Parts: sequence; structure tokens; C-alpha cells
Amino acid sequence: MKRKLAILILALTVSCAHSPLLAATYTSLEPQLQKEFNALLDEAFNSYINKDYTKSMKLFQRALQMVPGDKTAEKGFSESQVKLEDQQKEKMKIVRQRMSFVKEEIKKENWMEAIDHVHWLFANSINPAEVQALRVELETALRRKIDNFPVASADRLIFEGFVYYLNRNFPETLRAWKDASTMVSSNVKLTIYIQKVAQIYRETAYHEIVVLGGERAKEAFNSGNYEVSANLWKKIIEFDPQNNEALEGIRKTEELANNKSKEGLISDYYDKGLATFLEENYAESLKSWEGILSIDPANEVAKDYIAKIKAKGIVPAREIEKKVSPAFQQAMTLYEQEKYVASKELFLKVLEQNPKDREAEDWVEKIKKTQAQKAEEHYQKGLISYSQGNKDEALKEWEKALEIDPSHGPSQRTLLKVKGAVAK
Repeated sequence: MKRKLAILILALTVSCAHSPLLAATYTSLEPQLQKEFNALLDEAFNSYINKDYTKSMKLFQRALQMVPGDKTAEKGFSESQVKLEDQQKEKMKIVRQRMSFVKEEIKKENWMEAIDHVHWLFANSINPAEVQALRVELETALRRKIDNFPVASADRLIFEGFVYYLNRNFPETLRAWKDASTMVSSNVKLTIYIQKVAQIYRETAYHEIVVLGGERAKEAFNSGNYEVSANLWKKIIEFDPQNNEALEGIRKTEELANNKSKEGLISDYYDKGLATFLEENYAESLKSWEGILSIDPANEVAKDYIAKIKAKGIVPAREIEKKVSPAFQQAMTLYEQEKYVASKELFLKVLEQNPKDREAEDWVEKIKKTQAQKAEEHYQKGLISYSQGNKDEALKEWEKALEIDPSHGPSQRTLLKVKGAVAK
């Protein structure tokens, strides 16, 4: 720390001696604040050395807020400001050169080079409107070329690919150029272009899905939005099935989401149960308290209200024997045997015969939720097995998920992807 401050003093050409007034201001700080002040200067210096002058200015400014008039912080701030201005001037010089290069490459019809320069300008320019105008000029030139070639010809496909590439639509770029390469397989330059864009697409997709997606998933988790967090982690797993951070993120978020969902459901049941009880609608109130017990069998409040309702002569629904049709009974049996697809189909047939059968409707919804939950459980088990190198077990889990719920999208996509990889 002292060494770095000494270098900072040397680098910024300032003496470390404070005036008596400033020294008194610094020394009047509590020890913890003095420590924070020194840490600010230390971090500001590192940012300055790393040429992150925007950050170093902010840090020196914060130091000045703690100790107004501090000579080291003042000098650091002014030097950072000068460096930042120089840096921006140099950047503008490079930007101008790049913009000139684009115009030159358009004249020479070096389309790939022109597009790469435009991409760089969008990422680095401080004047996006000017760059946008240049992009439009380039796209206009490319579309003029497209109009010169017959539909579905190799040349037209190549130039369509250039337009897609200019707009960073990498999947369509690859599609157009691969179609063109089947017509002109001897075009070596086109092969190089395809390889280059394929690599860019892989890196871009990884950054968007894994890097940025992971950051968003953590932010959603920290803000308590567990469902969003879990969905982002799942997208990462679909892209990278062996991503351990995502696997752990899914486990944590789904566990908390499940707890949160249960708490919310209990709260809803409680509000409805209490309201209907006060309205003396005891049969409806009883359903809500029974609903709480189905989630939390030890809930004393629900037990107490059920006892009160029973004392009024209302019998819980589960204690009433209900005669059901053979089809209804068979559907319930299939459900107990975990044959969810067959059970749901049978309940749907019951509904066809009696569209007003509310209980059959409830069963269909219950089965859908059970299918989704259990399919997801097998899907997650498959991801874990796959990440541990057990591909056969993973495939079994995903197949089991689809057996339970044939419409489970993540299992369908992952199974196809992994089977394709294994086949190769």
C-alpha cells in the first residue's frame, strides 16, 4: 500500500506532504475512514495505471469528497482528466481513419473488410449517428450488387450473406453462404468467410447466453425473481450442458421458487378461508383450510378452523365417499400408477361425455401440473448425469421426462442435441 502510494506520488508528480489544514482534515477522520480513504487512492491509482481514466477520475473525486482539498486526489483527478481527453482524441483519430478505410474498401469492393471496419466502429465510436449513416451507405452498395444477379444464384446468395453479416445476423449469413458454397465449392475465400463467421457466432452466442445470461440470472436471484433466474440458468444449460455454475443456480433458484410458491399459495388459501368463514360460507372455507393442510400438514391454524367448521356439522370433502363412473375410477388408478398420459386422456374422455364435470376438469389440470413437475425433475437429473459424464443415464432421464410429458420442450431439444453429438 505504501509502495503504491509512493509510486502514485511519483507518477502524478506531487508531494505527499499535506498542508497543516489538510493534514488536520485527514487526521481528523476516524481510523476506519482513513483506511477507506487510502483504499480509494490505491484503487484510483491502479485504474490510472490501467488507463481506465474514467474510473480513476470517479475514484479521485470520491476521495475529494472525503477529504476536500487533498493535493494527491486533486492532482490525480486533473491528470486523469487530461489523460482521458488525450485518450478520446486518439480514439477519434482512429475512428476517422477507420471511417476512411470503409469508404476506400467500398470503392475497391472489399466487402468483408468494409463490414469488419463498420462493426469495429459501432463498438468503439462515440458518434453512432455518423457510423449508422456509413452503415446505410455500405448496405445500399451491397443491395445494388444483389440486384445484378439472378434469384437463387451463388453470387446473389453471397451478397445476401454480406448484408446479413453487416447486420450481425450470423445464422442467416451462414445459411446463405453455405447454400452458395454448394454451388461454387471451389471458392476458397467463401470457405474462409464461413469459418470466420461460424467462429464469431459461437463466441457471440456464448457471450450472450452464458456470460450475460449468467449475470442476469444472478441479478434476478438477488432480487428474489427466482423463476426468471431459473429460466436463464436453463438456457445456459441448453447451450452448455456441463456448466456447473448453471446447474447449481438451477438447484438453488428452483428450491427457493418452490418454497416461495408454497408460501404464496398458503397465503392465498388463508385469505380465502378466513373471508369465507366470516361470511359463514363454511363449505367453501373448509376447502381453503384443507388446501393449506395439503401443503403443510402440520399447520395449526388450518387444523383449528377445520375443527370449528366440523363442529358446525360440515363434513370435509375427503371424508365423503363419492360414487364415480368406472372410467373416472380407472383414470384415477392410472394416475396413481404414474401413467399420466393415459390418465389425462381418460379424464378428457369423461369430459367429452360430461363437459360440466368440474372434478374431471380439476383432475386434468392436476395431471398437467404433475407432468410438468416430474418431467422437469427427470430433465434436471439428466443434466446432472450428463455433466458427470454419464451420457447413457442422462439420455434415459430425458426419455423418461418425455414419457411423462411428451410436450416437455427442454427435454426434446436437449435429447436431440446430445443424440446428434453422440452420433457424430
